[in-house]
Amino acid sequence: MAEFNLVTSTRYDPIHLVEGDRYWLLPLHVERLRQAAEEHGWRNLKALTVEEVRLECERAVTEFIDADERTAFKIRILLSPDGILTATANATRPLLPSSNPESPEIFETPVSYWNGAEDAQSTADESRISAACLSLVSLYLDSQPTPPSIFTRTKTTNRKHYDEARTRAGLPPMTTASASASVANRPAANTAQGSDSDVLLFTPESLISETTIRNVAFRRTSPSGMVVWLTPPLTTGCLPGVMRRYLLEKGKIQEAQDGDLKKENVAAGECVMVFNGVEGVRMGKVVEVMR
Repeated sequence: MAEFNLVTSTRYDPIHLVEGDRYWLLPLHVERLRQAAEEHGWRNLKALTVEEVRLECERAVTEFIDADERTAFKIRILLSPDGILTATANATRPLLPSSNPESPEIFETPVSYWNGAEDAQSTADESRISAACLSLVSLYLDSQPTPPSIFTRTKTTNRKHYDEARTRAGLPPMTTASASASVANRPAANTAQGSDSDVLLFTPESLISETTIRNVAFRRTSPSGMVVWLTPPLTTGCLPGVMRRYLLEKGKIQEAQDGDLKKENVAAGECVMVFNGVEGVRMGKVVEVMR
């Protein structure tokens, strides 16, 4: 019997819908769970349906009967090797205005805005730039490679390799509690949390892959002269995240070619787009490069 479960996390947001659904990209989450179960050789599972997962998510959300109806939740969905499906809900902070993946804002905003380098023309501009800088995820380039494996290609409760990377950067391991908050203590959108710092991972071949809880994309100029956001290819062993897939299908990011994104080309101060199925799309900034 496997000593781990498959896991996927979605966002329940009654205000900011994605594809018209309060449960962000739920069909993609279910499809990824099915594919991961097959990759791990879990052959005896019954067919997992979107309807079944949605009902379990609804059960988890309705446990918060006293919650504000505007509350957004991180829903953590577990699938055991014997097919037991469970979901837990934890209130998460409100969505940053630019983080909705259906919004064009973060994709069209100049990188200098996130650096706070543009000249502010008014107090409102200064406040907006300040808020943008507060929302940045601090990224630390890892000092050691993370080899690709079935546990980087699939999302499971076995997070040893991610926890080790965070430890090397002086960051605590990520848990459900550290990535979200209770209804009674729901933080504001710009309140610092453990998830606001992350580690940028690379393979033994020095290829950038992902972070410990997010997929990434780098702003690069293509051979044709176009400026695009490039995300590492799946050949790096990165997780095939549902938000990554959504952004690729919508043409908002592009998949890099093998060798395009190397750790040697990552510089301190560089802005990196980061995204997952709970936070949506955020901007990160490389604050330290550990060679």
